[in-house]
Amino acid sequence: MITEELVRRGHEVSLFASGDSVTSARLVPIVPRALRSEPACTSHLPYLIVQLEKAIRSARDFDIIQLAVCG
Repeated sequence: MITEELVRRGHEVSLFASGDSVTSARLVPIVPRALRSEPACTSHLPYLIVQLEKAIRSARDFDIIQLAVCG
C-alpha cells in the first residue's frame, strides 16, 4: 500500500479510514469499523462524503492529498 511505503520512507502520512484499519500512518477514523463488515450498510456514499469533508477541512495541513476509493 502506498501509505505504508511513504511512512517507511520517512514521510508523515495521515490515513482517513475506518477506525479498525491497521496502518503505520496517523489514522483519522471516519467510522469505528469497516463498512464491508456491516450488513446493514446499503450505501457507502454518505460515509465517503464525511471522509471527503474531513480531508477538505484539514487540507491546509497537507502537501499532497490522494483519494483512493475502494468498493
